[in-house]
Amino acid sequence: MAVDARASRTPAQPPSAGETAASAPLRRELGLAGLSEIALGYERAQVLFTASELKIFDVLASGPKPAAVIAAAIGAAERPVSSLLDACVALGLLRVSAGHYQNSRSASLFLRRSGDGSFSPVLRFWREFSYGPWGRLLEAVRENRPQTSSGPKSGDLFDALVKDEDQVDLFFEGLAGLAYWPAQRIAEIVDFGSRRHLLDIGGGSGAFSTAIATRHQHLQVTLFDLEPVCALARRRFAQVSADDRLSAVAGDFHNDALPRGADCALLSNVLHDWSERECEALVGRVKEALEPGGELVIYDFMPPADAPTLEAALFSLALLLDTNRGRVYSREQFEGWLRACGFIDIAYRDIGAGTGILTARTNY
Repeated sequence: MAVDARASRTPAQPPSAGETAASAPLRRELGLAGLSEIALGYERAQVLFTASELKIFDVLASGPKPAAVIAAAIGAAERPVSSLLDACVALGLLRVSAGHYQNSRSASLFLRRSGDGSFSPVLRFWREFSYGPWGRLLEAVRENRPQTSSGPKSGDLFDALVKDEDQVDLFFEGLAGLAYWPAQRIAEIVDFGSRRHLLDIGGGSGAFSTAIATRHQHLQVTLFDLEPVCALARRRFAQVSADDRLSAVAGDFHNDALPRGADCALLSNVLHDWSERECEALVGRVKEALEPGGELVIYDFMPPADAPTLEAALFSLALLLDTNRGRVYSREQFEGWLRACGFIDIAYRDIGAGTGILTARTNY
């Protein structure tokens, strides 16, 4: 699983003198309007999903158009398309003037299918993989079992996924879309200049590997993941590099030996899928695989234990719906695993919305 990008909310203010956290009055009540907005959030989501799937933002990439022209371009009747367009205007996705609709700046930047950083694969991923199971959150909480849109999953998220090539492609393209911006940040702020070989463990289709290798041309990168996923990574690597700096090695990081010889390793959006015991065990296996003085970089949701964010809390519920054991862990838990496995020089960098980067080093 990967980061679930969501809007932030303002954190609650601390209680004033003489008040306890439990007795402090809320500074902002939701009211009936706020409760209704939460309850009807699915309507807004479906407007965005539908407009994206119908490629409305791509149709409008060449300039403003009336509803009839847009409807003809997507092969639909004008009546439903007009209603959808007006909803997009009300949500700020589109603008309208003299009966001609056009993309908002945000839609032009992020919702067209072409170009780096397009959010459309993420929207399709959420629509296909997340929207239905969220309708069974009640059952997931009661049963403590991952869910599909129609009932409980028979296994964990990845059990059936890797057996279906089309689903693997759709799933990991969505995750790659989510990874684009944090991958750029990691490549920018982590000092890879003194490193020569990065091991990207559970690296999926290679979005993080590609961003880091593109910025740091001296770096050799080995991605380690299951074979159906490695096939996607090799395809991505071939698009960005003609040399052999980027490679993908197939294996199960819980059971198979990790590739040796790397002096830095990356665990990006990996640990939240597993139990605490499995997380600490994997961190220990990474330490054993690294060269002396090697560095581990972890990117994930990792809010402070006493200050969870809305984004992290909702993502933890998403993991309840998807996995048997996953959840969001606190920064203190991540740091505890690193210390228990013998890592030193642990440092943290906040990325926002409860996500962050931890770096740590092995002894020489």
